[in-house]
Amino acid sequence: MVRKKAVDKKFAKFPHFTIIIMKMCEIAGVDFYKMGFDVKGWYTKHTWTKQQEYTFVLWLELYLTKHKEARMEVMQHPTSDKKVISKFAKWFKFNYGWKIK
Repeated sequence: MVRKKAVDKKFAKFPHFTIIIMKMCEIAGVDFYKMGFDVKGWYTKHTWTKQQEYTFVLWLELYLTKHKEARMEVMQHPTSDKKVISKFAKWFKFNYGWKIK
């Protein structure tokens, strides 16, 4: 379990980012603790369906809407405006989301 502890320590400063990435992994069926975040382009190593991608974006929009602390942590300009949150969720998916199967 050394690997798990190392990952937990690495992400400890960013709890909401960690929750978001863990949810992304869960939706795609990827083991968060075997991701290899130290590898450049880690987010290009797996795939998901368009439906899984859509599910993630909806989840992220809801998560950010309900958690001010999450918005403060992950958004450059945190706001509760739903249109801005929706655009951010799509931006996040574009930058960190898996490739489409």
